[in-house]
Amino acid sequence: MAALLLCACTNVKDLAAKAEAGDPAAQFNYARCLMSGKGTPRNPQEALAWLRKAAAQGHRNAAMAAGLCYSAGVGTEKNYRTAARYLQQASDADHYHAQLLLAQFYAKGLGTPKNPIEAVNHLRYAAMQGSPHAALLMFYCFYDGYGVPHHESIAFGWLENAADFGSSEAKILLKLHSNPKKSLLFAKKVDFYRKKLDFFPQKR
Repeated sequence: MAALLLCACTNVKDLAAKAEAGDPAAQFNYARCLMSGKGTPRNPQEALAWLRKAAAQGHRNAAMAAGLCYSAGVGTEKNYRTAARYLQQASDADHYHAQLLLAQFYAKGLGTPKNPIEAVNHLRYAAMQGSPHAALLMFYCFYDGYGVPHHESIAFGWLENAADFGSSEAKILLKLHSNPKKSLLFAKKVDFYRKKLDFFPQKR
């Protein structure tokens, strides 16, 4: 969330005036200033109010940031249901970070009923935009049969995509898998990374 809300916050008064006039980009950037306390006193509650106003006008980064605030309890009490609503808005606008986080909500039942199929759908959206993390998770979905039928060739296709996108874990797994003598180590690494990802229910 820190990266999303990072802002130079110059000319804050001018930014505030544009936000008051209804400019959604200014509302988002003013919220970032209020959240960071740069150029103006820090006020997470007011920052969230401006994020909501910008999101109401279709600003996808504001929707994503509002979702994060409700998810983490920043400027408000935690509310996963409201967080999911804002994340869905950002996801619908092709914000891959929102798609990735919303997939986790569906996987864990945060603010929405657990739904492995919807979790996979949102992972796929994010992976198709080049997210290495989402592509790695797609490997596990097909490898384990989570939300989709088990299919090793598709699983390894996603693993190759994850490696191409820059996933160091995917590169290690592919290297181990290419060496039949390291099949046991490959299996151990698969289990290790699955637990590290903290996305899936405990493997049956």
